[in-house]
Formats: sequence, structure tokens, C-alpha cells
Amino acid sequence: MEKWEQIDAIQDVMQITEGEDVEFSPKGRGEIELLLKRFGFSEVFDAARIAFEQYDDRDTAFSKLGGICYNRQKAKEDVYAKQDTKRKHLRQQRAV
Repeated sequence: MEKWEQIDAIQDVMQITEGEDVEFSPKGRGEIELLLKRFGFSEVFDAARIAFEQYDDRDTAFSKLGGICYNRQKAKEDVYAKQDTKRKHLRQQRAV
């Protein structure tokens, strides 16, 4: 999927939850593009669903996208770190 298609898909999430025909400004499209580069389409798309469903104000929801992406990514990293720690612990027990 091309970048512009990804941005349009995220915009569609906003339109569906807002119930109106709204579009990202050029600045907003640029910000979405930066989020896509940093977090990937799946993460930004999921964050958009969360934000636009949770916050009544469109601007507030939009401003929360980066934070939602960051927190979700951090939570995933923490899970992987815990799994690695458990594996290391099990290997140390087996080595004894």
C-alpha cells in the first residue's frame, strides 16, 4: 500500500467515527506520514481507531495519536523483555 493510501485509510477512520466528511490538512497529512515512518501503518491505524473513538474532539484525538502509538509500542517491548528475562532465567536453572 502506498503512503498516500495509508494516510487516506487513517483519514477514513476519522471520517467514519466523526460521521462527517472531513480531511486532514496538508500539515496533518505530514504528521501522519511521520507517524507512519516511525511506527508503521498497523500501529498508526489502530491508534487512530482508539483515539477517534475515545475522544470527542477531533483535534484532541489527532494530538493523541503519537502518544498512543508510543505507549502501545513500549508495552509490546516490555512484554518481549519479560519473556527474554524468563528464558534467561530458565537457561540458568538448567545449566546448574
